[in-house]
Amino acid sequence: MPYTYYVPVTSDEHYLYASELAEMFGIYTVNGRPHTQLVSAYLTSLELFEQAAPLFYPTKHGLRRVFRDGANRMELLVRKLKEQPDEIKTMTFPNGKIFKVKLKSKEAGA
Repeated sequence: MPYTYYVPVTSDEHYLYASELAEMFGIYTVNGRPHTQLVSAYLTSLELFEQAAPLFYPTKHGLRRVFRDGANRMELLVRKLKEQPDEIKTMTFPNGKIFKVKLKSKEAGA
């Protein structure tokens, strides 16, 4: 059975959680919660394609996933979602996973 270990990485940049990125870009579930699953799946797929190692930040509840350059990468996702005319947008990943999304603009109070 293989074991996974993590080494610390030091950076002057502040990397964000999926929940922070979802709120920042107005990406919400149909029920109105920040769509962390979609954000995480999207950014993870980009990291896998680039063969980049995932990053985790130690919190009082254990390690929590953070994303390098997440804000810049999210702009492309939001542009793709805005191309869909419906209020509830869908995003399908190559593995067949489908996410339903509502976008909220910052002007609308989100």
